[in-house]
Amino acid sequence: MYSVTRLINIFIDGCSVMLSLTGILLTLFSRYMNRWNRNYFLAFFSFLAFDSIGSTLFMMFIERTEPVSLYLSSVGIFVQSLAASFLMPVVTFFLVHKSTVKLNNKLLQFSVLFLWLAYLVLLLSTIWSDQIYHISDMNQYYRGPYYYLLLTASTLLMALNLIAFIRRNKGYTSLQKKAIRAVIILPMISMVIQIFFMGIVTVLLGTSLAAMIMFTLILHEQMEIYITKEKETLVQKASIINLQMRPHFICNTLISIYYLCNDDVRKAQDVILNFTRYLRSNFSALAKEDRIPFAEELEHTKTYIAVEKMRYEDNLNIIFDIRCTDFLLPPLTLQPLVENAIKYGIDPESEPLTVTITTQVISGGNEVIVSDTGPGIYNSPDDSGSHIALNNIKDRLSMMCGGYLLIESEKGRGTTVTLRIPDTPPIKTYSE
Repeated sequence: MYSVTRLINIFIDGCSVMLSLTGILLTLFSRYMNRWNRNYFLAFFSFLAFDSIGSTLFMMFIERTEPVSLYLSSVGIFVQSLAASFLMPVVTFFLVHKSTVKLNNKLLQFSVLFLWLAYLVLLLSTIWSDQIYHISDMNQYYRGPYYYLLLTASTLLMALNLIAFIRRNKGYTSLQKKAIRAVIILPMISMVIQIFFMGIVTVLLGTSLAAMIMFTLILHEQMEIYITKEKETLVQKASIINLQMRPHFICNTLISIYYLCNDDVRKAQDVILNFTRYLRSNFSALAKEDRIPFAEELEHTKTYIAVEKMRYEDNLNIIFDIRCTDFLLPPLTLQPLVENAIKYGIDPESEPLTVTITTQVISGGNEVIVSDTGPGIYNSPDDSGSHIALNNIKDRLSMMCGGYLLIESEKGRGTTVTLRIPDTPPIKTYSE
């Protein structure tokens, strides 16, 4: 029949085993951990698992009279003591690796190695000596006269880590500081508590909780780093796509001017003037990597339409049905849609082309709709350029604001392109 104390310890050991194994699984399957952190936590949780399993074996089989129980309790206490000795040097490795403060680490590393080797020698001596601890033939556990040396070595290892942390404190991030405090201070507090509550393995419980706290904090930091890098990658990708689209817009405008030069020099001059004003006032906006107000994108589009109207005159009709403008979208989003509608929809020998630009509020965001009365985008002789432009818009819309693009096209009935843009935070001005 187990005593209440042993039942409590077995429960604590079981919880520690589950926590350490959970930590190993989470570390293995976490997509956010870099290689160094993954290896660190795999080592830490593995040693903690052996510590917990050894303690569980000891608590379950000590004081039982079967021969196998004597063997299992002896193996359990040895494995538990050996595995526990690795935890503090592993923490020291973390302290040295993570700090950006450049200090001479040789003395710290030598001191930790010396204490760990001293602990190991003392532990190995239990195989042939009773001076540290021993288990009697009746499977009773006894501490020897020099058991305190084992505790002293462990305590000094904790103290060295605490001193190392204090000296390198400025070299850690905020989350790293919290993680290190947890993995150093919690076991120390648990050790003090265990002294007053003899027999309750609070050190193991404190170490297990500290390990999970440390893992959670470092994982959170790794996730922030991962997300930041992802955002930077997306911005770079969006910039590349944006650069791919600018020459397309400029070349088409210059082609329009080229045709006007043959038909009407005066109109060509007006277009050049409008285009120059556009470049002067909007190059800064086009260079932006972030989203811009829809009203700004609308101005880009109107300038482009002014150029095209000079060329096509009555063959091109533009209808604006603007019901909302208070939202953000990627730059060069609306203008290429209108450009596509005109390029692939207008035919001097057919009816005039009508392009309708609509914005409206929908549940959870806004819609921008560009529809035309052309032949249908998928029925054009060469729609590869249209596909590139639409795919560019689709990618940037998804990357920069989580929106998406819908295309409806039918032969002889035109094309409708719909942008759905989720709600975004309000635009802040410098006065705010």
